[in-house]
Amino acid sequence: MAFITDLYPKLSLTFIELEVSRLRDLGMPIDLYAIWRPSPGAPLSGRTQSLTQSTTYLSSAPIKHLMRAHYVYARRAPARYVAALRHVLRPHPTTRRRLRTLYGFVIAPQLAASLEQRRIGHIHAHFAGGACTVAMMASELAGLTFSFTAHGSDVLVEKVLLTEKTTRAKFAVAVCEHIRQVLLASAPKAIPGKIKTIRMGVDPGAFLRGTGRGSGDPIVFTAIGNLVWQKGHEYLIEACRILKARGVDFRCVIVGDGPRRNRLSRLIRSCNVQSEVSLVGSVEHDEIGKYYRQSDVLIHPSVSEGIPVVLMEAMAAGLPVIASDITGIPELVDDGRNGLLVQARDPEQLAAAAMRLIEDEDLRSRLGRSARRTILNEFHVDSRTAEVARLFGSELAL
Repeated sequence: MAFITDLYPKLSLTFIELEVSRLRDLGMPIDLYAIWRPSPGAPLSGRTQSLTQSTTYLSSAPIKHLMRAHYVYARRAPARYVAALRHVLRPHPTTRRRLRTLYGFVIAPQLAASLEQRRIGHIHAHFAGGACTVAMMASELAGLTFSFTAHGSDVLVEKVLLTEKTTRAKFAVAVCEHIRQVLLASAPKAIPGKIKTIRMGVDPGAFLRGTGRGSGDPIVFTAIGNLVWQKGHEYLIEACRILKARGVDFRCVIVGDGPRRNRLSRLIRSCNVQSEVSLVGSVEHDEIGKYYRQSDVLIHPSVSEGIPVVLMEAMAAGLPVIASDITGIPELVDDGRNGLLVQARDPEQLAAAAMRLIEDEDLRSRLGRSARRTILNEFHVDSRTAEVARLFGSELAL
């Protein structure tokens, strides 16, 4: 079996590394593929960086190899070759995404040839985006099967060839029930039973709560995630402006990097919260635990995703969390029991929830304890991976 994703390894995809490691421990041989190699300056740990040595990168294939692979499949199986090409002609939401599908067609024969050479009969894509497009095309060319895991914005926002992927896949995994319903709605002809809900998991032992702040120190809010519009950081910054206007003493640390960094920096200045809010940029995943240990509350103001792994990690660390009441998040965060939920895109609600936790230390402690129990009982990586292994075993006769 093989796994494929767009770019790997990557700081925000350490859950794939964890899943692959656990599946291999259970005796499943897995070859790793990715479309893109991380840039030389990417902030990866030595252990994560070593994964590049065992990953096959399709974008690195020489042109002559790509041309030969196209020639082989066009001659050997012209009907399959044309069927794969037709995906480029299907409706796409934007020209840019059609071009991504075209590039997927360019490299798909190389993936198909590699899978056949290694005698791999099934490929699984993480995310239903570009890598899944390549997996679907390669499976058609080589007569193999494919499957995918749908996470969030890949089906909520991108939706590229989602009907075709869901219909043609041997099976699909949704990280939450909300995403499963989206997949079912996208492909009415798909067999409902082949779309399974299997939530992600984390290792609770890797995230232990620290001693916290000293007496008299300001409360510390932390947000962790790529600086992209889906994460809703601007609403957190607006909430910080509201808290400062009310005379609250606090600090807010935003960990991550991305295309909206400059925009968020300008917003921090316009809200006059430079002393309270800091953008620390990307950090290696091995260092993320430090930010959980130094934090009092994890805030995740997302506007589009499935079930964020960062929420699981924070809850495993025993942190109280505030999160948006969207998509699959309520399947993890039970409002008032193991965290607080607020309406997305609402700085006033976000500020009110933060104020509630500032004023009630007992509530913070109770929510944090319940949050860790939730992860131990329902989102432990061992039980989640065992469920994935059972699915692969039953569907692929492994």
